[in-house]
Amino acid sequence: MKKRFSISERIRWSDMDTAGIMYFGKYTRLFEIAETEMLREGGVQYNDETFARWQAYPLRVSFHADFHAPILLDDLVRIELWTSKLGNASFTLAFSVHRDRDNCILGEGYCSIVTVGKESGKAVGLPQELRRALAATA
Repeated sequence: MKKRFSISERIRWSDMDTAGIMYFGKYTRLFEIAETEMLREGGVQYNDETFARWQAYPLRVSFHADFHAPILLDDLVRIELWTSKLGNASFTLAFSVHRDRDNCILGEGYCSIVTVGKESGKAVGLPQELRRALAATA
């Protein structure tokens, strides 16, 4: 089993839909929180300064989620994230979301990301600092 990064987040009113459960599109918010904090822990900050230094940026090319149980207002959830594929110019991050109080798996999925040159817009090799941070959970 791969080493997983884990972070907790509380579900907020702005996450809810009219059915009284978390809107399915908000899974991207949970994923983004986990991705950003996992990379920060690995020494990489997602910001304009970093992208300028790399002359590249990570471009999301696919996002997939499977939903297993509803997430409710004020639920404390744990997002687990790990690198499931590490290529030359791309990587895939897999995630799972669990309700904290009973460890129920609420959803899981993955996001594929390609590093592209800022000028060319074409795939370029992963910057070494990004590769090191991702390797910690590969």
